[in-house]
Amino acid sequence: MATIAEWIRREKPTLFVSDVSVEVATLARLMGTPVVVTAMRGNRHDEAHRLAYDLADALIAPWPTFLPEPGWPSHWRAKTVHTGSISRFDGRSRPPESAVATVPARKWQ
Repeated sequence: MATIAEWIRREKPTLFVSDVSVEVATLARLMGTPVVVTAMRGNRHDEAHRLAYDLADALIAPWPTFLPEPGWPSHWRAKTVHTGSISRFDGRSRPPESAVATVPARKWQ
């Protein structure tokens, strides 16, 4: 936390994105930095997740809009951006079939 706090103090980011760490999101918010939290599906009504989702300026939901999370309060839904799936392969073309290596099946003993 000290390393992150020092980085925020030094760099003064205009936005901090937390993948799933409530503690890190809270630290950034306490230091006055706007926070975006990557949301997770499922029941997130425990105190820790409620804190992170409430303090976030926005929630990133890596699922489509047509599959909303049931039971979320309206103030979470209002600040949610549904992105659909996120992949390191986004925007890349598929390699030709000839370039794809085949892995031989492993023989279990």
